[in-house]
Amino acid sequence: MCTKIDTLLVFSRQGLTTSRDIALVYNGLGENNKAMEWLEKAVDEHARFVPDLKVSPMWDRFHAEPRFRAILKRIGLEG
Repeated sequence: MCTKIDTLLVFSRQGLTTSRDIALVYNGLGENNKAMEWLEKAVDEHARFVPDLKVSPMWDRFHAEPRFRAILKRIGLEG
């Protein structure tokens, strides 16, 4: 059986959705590790949304996590 996230992953491989979208879904599911994995991929892809990471409430619960802070530093939003 194919789940909705599986469908989204197929769409990603076909270029029909973004890594950011997948990160947001995993964030909503509470799957922090997968959310960070896809967020890192979005940063690698130079996604245009990344400046919003520091201020978007969708990512508030990650602000204390070292992996998230490393992402912010990598994109120049953290000193």
